[in-house]
Order: sequence, then C-alpha cells, then structure tokens
Amino acid sequence: FHDIPALQRFNHIPGSRYITRKDHISNGLGDMVAKFKDDYDFFPESYVFPKQRNLLKQRILELADRKRDLWIKKPVASSRGKGVGLVNEDDIMMVLSRRPNGSKSISKKKGIK
Repeated sequence: FHDIPALQRFNHIPGSRYITRKDHISNGLGDMVAKFKDDYDFFPESYVFPKQRNLLKQRILELADRKRDLWIKKPVASSRGKGVGLVNEDDIMMVLSRRPNGSKSISKKKGIK
C-alpha cells in the first residue's frame, strides 16, 4: 500500500483471493471440515476440478447406486454468476471422461434430490 499514490483508488486488496476465490475457500473450509466435522456441517461436499479430479470421480462412482443428486458448478475466477449451473452425476462423468480445461469448483447441493 505504500506505493499507491494518495489519490489513487483500488478495488482489489492484496492477498484477498484467499477469501474471494471459490477454489481457495473450498480448500480452506475443506481442511476445517476434516479437523472439525461437527462444527462445519454447513459446508457442502466440494471438489476443485481438475486438481481433485480423481477424488470427484471416485465419489461419483460411490454414489452410482443412490438417487441422483444435483451438484453446483462454479468457475473459480468468474464473477456475477457467469458459468454457474446445476449438474448431475451423468454430466460430471461426461466432463471427467474428457481432458481438463480449467479450474472449476463443484459442490454437492444440499437439500435437493
């Protein structure tokens, strides 16, 4: 902040991506869920794609015999709802069968069957 001229305005605070980007939030809260599961039961099951591609695929295969769940996909560095949508396991498996082409955060939608 020392290098910013007195009358210059800015809208990005250095280091704020850890609380504003979906992939960083997912990773941070995922760590907290692993340590304090009962206290973080509000956080949905989430995967950052393509980094957690294999974990996501394994989880979808585990859920194959159950009722179809909806998941939310969110591009990690977009804003204003661009690219946000609902997907089911079939959609996710179709994406997993292709080459990864960018990061996305995929979260299980709680309460929708």
